[in-house]
Formats: sequence, C-alpha cells, structure tokens
Amino acid sequence: PPTQGLSMHTLETQYLDILERATDDTANWVHDTTGRNGAGVYRALIPPHLDWIVEAGDGFPLLLSKRVPFGVVVAEFCWMMSGRVDVEWLDQYKAAQIWRPWALSDGTIGRAYGYQIDHPTMGHQVAQAVERLRLDPTGRRACWTHWRADDLPFMALPPCHGCFCQLRVVGGKVHLHMHQRSGDWCIGIPLNIAFYSLLLRVCSRLIGQPEGGLHITFGDAHLYEMHFEGAIKQLEQAQEVRRVGKVVPSLVFRRYDLREAPAAAVFRSLVPGDFELSGYDPMPAIKLGVAV
Repeated sequence: PPTQGLSMHTLETQYLDILERATDDTANWVHDTTGRNGAGVYRALIPPHLDWIVEAGDGFPLLLSKRVPFGVVVAEFCWMMSGRVDVEWLDQYKAAQIWRPWALSDGTIGRAYGYQIDHPTMGHQVAQAVERLRLDPTGRRACWTHWRADDLPFMALPPCHGCFCQLRVVGGKVHLHMHQRSGDWCIGIPLNIAFYSLLLRVCSRLIGQPEGGLHITFGDAHLYEMHFEGAIKQLEQAQEVRRVGKVVPSLVFRRYDLREAPAAAVFRSLVPGDFELSGYDPMPAIKLGVAV
C-alpha cells in the first residue's frame, strides 16, 4: 500500500516539471507547425527523460493531477501483451476509442505493437527477454523492439513507444528501460507511464526479483498547441493535489508465484481482471482533442 501522506509519485512530479517547462520555457521548447496535418506544436530541444527508482510505499504512478483512465490502460496493456491487433477486442472494456481512428479497413492496427510483441516468426519478444534474465540475471541482452523497418508499411501507425526496451537485474532488482521515439506530453505520456509500470510489475513477478526502477527516454517530446489550455489547467490541479494531500494509489497484480511459469503463456493469458487498483482519487479528467 502507498505511504500515508505521499501526495504525488516521483514520476508525476518529474512529468509535471517537464509540462511546466513546455508551457513556459520558450528558449528550450520551440514552437513550429510540424505536428500532424500542420498542427502547432511545442517541441523540446533537449529530449527529457523520466526515472523512477522504486522504494517501499511508492504506490502506482497513475497521475493525480488529472484522471487517467486506468481501465483503458490495463485493457490496452493486456491487448498488446497477448499479441492482439484487433480493435474490436478492446470494445468489451470500453477501451477502443483511442485506436478506432487509426484502424485499418480490416479493423486491426496491422503489424503494429501486439504483432511485434508476439511476432509470428520471432515469438514473444518480451517473454524471451524475461527468460534470458531467468537464465542469466547478469545478462545485458534482454532487449526487444516494437520497431521493425520492413513491417512499417503494414502498420496503421508506426510505434511511438517501445522502439527499444531492455530489462536488467541490478542489485537484485529488475529495471526496465524504454525508449520512446515520439511523446505527446498531455495525452500519451500519462498512459505510457502507467503501461510500462504495469510491465515492470509483471516482468518482476516472472523473473522472481523485486521491482527496481523504470527509466523512460524520449527522442521527441512535444506539447500540441491545442492542448496548451489543458496543460495549464492540469498544472493548476496539481497545486490542488499538493494542497489537499491526496494519496498515491496502489496496485495489486493477482498472479503471484510465477517464477516457474512459461513467460509467453502468462503474457498471452493476461486479462484486465488480473490487476486491481485501489485508492485512486485524482483531480477531474481534462478533455483534450487528439491530433490524427
């Protein structure tokens, strides 16, 4: 459970610091019109990074400064980790709204994300990384990617996150590094933080070592001009979070001793009911348009 009085997760604090710079630092966040379909966008000259060294009582990094739809995050997580690409599967969890505008004529996202994670010829990439560290916890080759150049023409959308991922065991704890080529700071990044925190939890349970850290780097971080007012609103709500002392939520992963379980089978069988979030009492959601 989260520590009483922990009013903001370290990843949210870092995220908000970067969001504030995006709205204020005109020297290092440059405005142009290179967003999708010519949308105005603020881009970081020096790409930021997010780092979480896990401590007891940290809780789960779902933002408190605005409501993040955990049901959508966990459904998308299970969808991708099980190798699925059919958008219709997400409907049962009311989680298809993000992907429906991108879907191809066959109702899938093509060879993106889930297809690459559980590749028809390479096998389940994330499970293979887990198995490598089970065999050799000192290994430095527990890596995978969602970016495969010859499949890009067959993807509904080239992957924004997971362009390079690596698991490491350092000091007896599991660390996950994810490189993201493109980060929409207001809409995408809150979801990505939660997604890869879920992945860290599952991988740690499979490897049989405690969680050590989550490290996210970015090639391009940007704030769309149409999200600017929403960003200011979120920063205002963050002040209220600190004032009233809201508590970081906690997460339970209902599958426990998985050290002997075949990793691929576990990933392919994940369902949203395997995860239970408690104590989540954020500020209200902020409606933002999606640049398509």
